[in-house]
Amino acid sequence: MTPLEELHQGWAWYEAMRQSLRRLQRLGEKWWSALPWHGEVEMWRDNVVGKLPGETVATEAQTAASRLDDLAVIELFSIFEGIVRRLVVEQVGAASVSLTHPMLIAAARNAIEAAGHRSFAEILNSYSKGGHADIAEQVRQVRRYHNWLSHGRRGKEQRKIEPKTAYERLRKFLELLLPPPLPTGDEKTPASEPT
Repeated sequence: MTPLEELHQGWAWYEAMRQSLRRLQRLGEKWWSALPWHGEVEMWRDNVVGKLPGETVATEAQTAASRLDDLAVIELFSIFEGIVRRLVVEQVGAASVSLTHPMLIAAARNAIEAAGHRSFAEILNSYSKGGHADIAEQVRQVRRYHNWLSHGRRGKEQRKIEPKTAYERLRKFLELLLPPPLPTGDEKTPASEPT
């Protein structure tokens, strides 16, 4: 599975949950009383939904949906952080194989240690200094919101980041880390100009 596919799985989970909760709320609000509670199936005997009022189903679905966006940002950023750490460690490790100067070797080891175990801010800072300040800052905003949510909404309130915005920013940063796709051979070669 590619890193982009890993991130997309988190997005697909969010969309499926959002749609499922929306359907459940609609079912409780509009169609609960029309279900075949009595008759051949006798749904009323079911120990999970049998005696449950439709209003309760709708209210609980709405309650669950009220925090889903925040959970999605936590999920997406957690997936993203793991992918980025892994990619940076792999890329720096591969680049360091050809190093011979002891200071460069030590710097590469330090970079691998930082990427794998220290604050994620160090990775973002290196990309900021490397000419990608705009996307690094966009990801930093998602990270701050993620951290604020993950730590019980304590401290200074952070500006809300919608799941779609978070997903797009994180995907864009991942695309920056990934090598361009190799040509498949299906590309058309432009016709040469007559001389």
